[in-house]
Amino acid sequence: MRFQRSSTTRTQYGPDLSRGFPGLRVWLCVKLFGASRLRAAIAEKRQLAVDASERIARIPGIVLDAPPQLSLFAFHLSWQGATVAEEDAATRELLERVNARQRVMLTGCTVDDGRFLGRVCVLSFRTRQQQMDWCVEDLAAAAGEIVRQ
Repeated sequence: MRFQRSSTTRTQYGPDLSRGFPGLRVWLCVKLFGASRLRAAIAEKRQLAVDASERIARIPGIVLDAPPQLSLFAFHLSWQGATVAEEDAATRELLERVNARQRVMLTGCTVDDGRFLGRVCVLSFRTRQQQMDWCVEDLAAAAGEIVRQ
């Protein structure tokens, strides 16, 4: 009779050997730092996102698709007479150019209707006003380069 060796799973590491305990991370943060400090950190990141979204929406050629609810918002590049495929390609190029500057990193996503959107998501505790200023500057410069072409 042969027995197969079972592989180690995540469930073997939980406190009760049945499942993980992801709530521990949240509880520990609240316990160590306090709810008021966490609220302040979330409020700061949300305010950075709101301010940046308002400034980015004023950049010629950029359309804000989803204003920030917390610290994430979406946008795309557009101009008169452009097709959706051209806008998607231009938005991808916009993100590549911004990321190539290596001051900030932006990501993109494809939504249900297939449109590609750029995203700004403020998550890191290290993100401050300076990084958001770089984000707006780099987006404005790259958008100007692409739209002029």
